[in-house]
Amino acid sequence: MLPYFLIGLLVLSLCIVDRSYRFSTFYILIAVTSLFCGLRDETGNDYFSYNEIYQWGNTNDSSYDSIEPLFRYLINVFNYLNFNFEFFLFIFTSLIVAISYGVYRNIFYQNNFLLPIGLFFLNNMPLFFMSVIRQGMAAVLLFCAIISISNRRIVYFILLSISAALFHKVSIIISVLIYISYQVSKIDIRYYSKLLITLFTFSLILSNINIDYFTNIFDKKYLVYINNVNDNNYNFFMGGYFLFKIFIILVYLKYFYGIKKIADINIILLSFSVLLNILLYRYGEINLRISGYFDMSLVYVSAFLIFTIKRYKAIFTLIVISYFIIHYLKFIYNFSDVFIPYRNILI
Repeated sequence: MLPYFLIGLLVLSLCIVDRSYRFSTFYILIAVTSLFCGLRDETGNDYFSYNEIYQWGNTNDSSYDSIEPLFRYLINVFNYLNFNFEFFLFIFTSLIVAISYGVYRNIFYQNNFLLPIGLFFLNNMPLFFMSVIRQGMAAVLLFCAIISISNRRIVYFILLSISAALFHKVSIIISVLIYISYQVSKIDIRYYSKLLITLFTFSLILSNINIDYFTNIFDKKYLVYINNVNDNNYNFFMGGYFLFKIFIILVYLKYFYGIKKIADINIILLSFSVLLNILLYRYGEINLRISGYFDMSLVYVSAFLIFTIKRYKAIFTLIVISYFIIHYLKFIYNFSDVFIPYRNILI
């Protein structure tokens, strides 16, 4: 646990330095995160499974064909150049880190962009950088797609959505939700509130339907998530996460809805996330995995509120940062079997 506490403390400390040093600190953060997460050895939920997938690329195993094509293509390139799995993992992780940090830097360029980067690290480092790297890349690309559609660049939105699906096919569902969120953002808040209440009611009703009846339509590799029912480890973790999202949504809708297009789209997307949490409440692991796609939106809106709120700004900032710190430590603790002990090929 100590290495994660120290790296979290280091990143958070770097993110609250004087703004005059923010650009040099930005590159330090990329380097520190990449070295810690990308050079891990037999650590993380995905390490052994991705190591096996990487070896499939050398052996032409039939299971290799089920892997998304863009991820498979990258593996083929690295195998062709005779690079080992550790180098591939480092480069791929570094790409996710650099793109995600770069996106927040560009969005919050006029503010202290280090703060959302620090929040994103605390919220997503264990998941996107050390557990589900394919989904991590897809989620980052989809957040770029949100930026594109908020600026009415539909072609870029489509291209980014396709790219995300070529890394993680489930992202197609999120792409559809992003487009729906974009259309809903044009609606007056009074009608949006009524729509939200209606969808909330339907989610409560549908949550009682046993999804096991529909398992025949799922790819076999997804059944492991669906069969993981009422896992207290996941359900306990999701509770605080669920409540924090509701808190952020309510604060935004009360004071800031309609001020900024990209923020409106992200808050509507978070509303869909809450509805999915209700719908899938009995399926802890798949609930957590799906929720990961909305995490960059959660961090964005949280940072936006910190920079925008005038009244009780210090209290709100303290609540948000405290939540992300607790979230980070709880994630490592709850899933300590895959994160502890931490190993790095440099040590």
